[in-house]
Amino acid sequence: MPDTSNALQGAEITNPANPIPQSAAEAMDQAGEAWRASRRQAFEIARAVRPTEFERSENAALLTTSVRTDLNSAATRRKDKNAVRRKQLDELAASEPATMNTLVPPANLQPVPVSKDSEFWFSLTSSYAEDIYTSSNEPNGVHFKGKKTYDDGDLAYFAFGAVFRYTLGPDRIPYSPSGQWRSHPFVDIQGSISGNTSVGFFPDGDFWSKCWMMKRQSLFQHTFAPPGVPPWLKIAESIERKNLIFIEEWGGFDEVFFRGFESMPEITTFPHAVNTASEIMAELEVRFEIQLEGMAGLWIMGDSLIVQGDQWPFKPVVK
Repeated sequence: MPDTSNALQGAEITNPANPIPQSAAEAMDQAGEAWRASRRQAFEIARAVRPTEFERSENAALLTTSVRTDLNSAATRRKDKNAVRRKQLDELAASEPATMNTLVPPANLQPVPVSKDSEFWFSLTSSYAEDIYTSSNEPNGVHFKGKKTYDDGDLAYFAFGAVFRYTLGPDRIPYSPSGQWRSHPFVDIQGSISGNTSVGFFPDGDFWSKCWMMKRQSLFQHTFAPPGVPPWLKIAESIERKNLIFIEEWGGFDEVFFRGFESMPEITTFPHAVNTASEIMAELEVRFEIQLEGMAGLWIMGDSLIVQGDQWPFKPVVK
């Protein structure tokens, strides 16, 4: 299956009155793709250390009398397989995803305090999904659909998510006597997700249904950079992970309900890290990561799961 989780898909929803410069959009695309690639790599590590469907079948065969008499041969096969796993982990360790440049702009003198609208203004909505899951960018948010039912001993990984972009012009950055600012956005999530595993029979092995919600906030600014370094750089980022479904047993079921307000990771900038003469771009991402193993499923319940971004203020830190 091709890896489609790193690319934004579908028709984007944009605000023509508040466009993001192409160079800034490219920098944000690069940073977002690098982060999603790192998330994919984390799963590959988890999969590399889990037994495969073939190994489960072979372990089941070890219970038979004919194979039990050849324990030395079984131990040798296990040693060979562990050597293959170690090689896989070494290869993953050597294939670190590309990372975004994160230079901090130089400090600057701030203008005279003026009361203005200090909210990040909406600019763009996009999304991505893979396998049976789908995403649709609508005026009231990103709609996700999909009911995945799995039946294989190999650990499988799927992901879908929404990306929202915003801008804050230099004329609207509020004065901060401390030289620091706080950005604490939120999104609205409506709907529910359920996980399930079937009743197994010895020696079926593990049945897993797991889902995490990853939440990311990244801030970018245009700054003077050395030759060859993109001018739009990430100046701050905050990431949180929240467990939604975690089933590691036969015959399990769980459901999580979303009822609106969902706080995103907060950023408090380093002192004088923000150049108040330059526009700030913000990117929010809500990503759902799924792991299934054995006879298991992860369903988006009802008509759809809806994720909608909203505007929020960039507040000065007063000490």
